[in-house]
Amino acid sequence: MREIVERATIFWQPRGFKPFFCFDNARIQTGADPASYGMEPWQRLPLATHSPDFNRCIEHRFAYMKRWVRDHIYWEGEMRGQRLNTLDLQDVVRAAFKSIPADSIARDAAGLPLLWSLVRGSKGSVVETPDGHQHQCSGGYYPEAAYR
Repeated sequence: MREIVERATIFWQPRGFKPFFCFDNARIQTGADPASYGMEPWQRLPLATHSPDFNRCIEHRFAYMKRWVRDHIYWEGEMRGQRLNTLDLQDVVRAAFKSIPADSIARDAAGLPLLWSLVRGSKGSVVETPDGHQHQCSGGYYPEAAYR
């Protein structure tokens, strides 16, 4: 983690920014003091427990890759009667990663500001998007499924 923090800081420093880091609830991340990673406490953005929708760029890609790898293993193992060794499996995972459509990541990332606004806003308040649509805030709870 320290290396990630250092690299991100070096990347953003010339632009006048200090990066934020979004932590999930893995014990290795929640059990350590942010200072041990070389970051200030305000740079750590913890996610609520069981909140994959708040990090959907990663969660959707991981689901895509799992499906891709499972399908490939099924095809090789069940349909062709071949077993994959460790190196073959590494190649399958690498191919799955390379096959992720960039536009799907961009779509998920584009929707995050609205999602986070709905969660951050007071329950019942309204956020209006540039296209004139109004959306009701959840006050820290999951918003409606259409936003996830």
